[in-house]
Amino acid sequence: FGHGLSISPLHMLRAMSAFVNDGFMVPPTLIKRSEAEAKALYEPVISPTTSGYIRYLRFL
Repeated sequence: FGHGLSISPLHMLRAMSAFVNDGFMVPPTLIKRSEAEAKALYEPVISPTTSGYIRYLRFL
């Protein structure tokens, strides 16, 4: 008890992006990028299959 975990909404958004982007974590930005620039920054963190399972389970 007494040990809390706090994250900002931006951190939560970044973590959730991996589930909705087929396993790729996308860094948030305030500056608009082209699609090619954005895809160059994608970082695979989970498999697309796992991403699909998690998206499915969220709606059960």
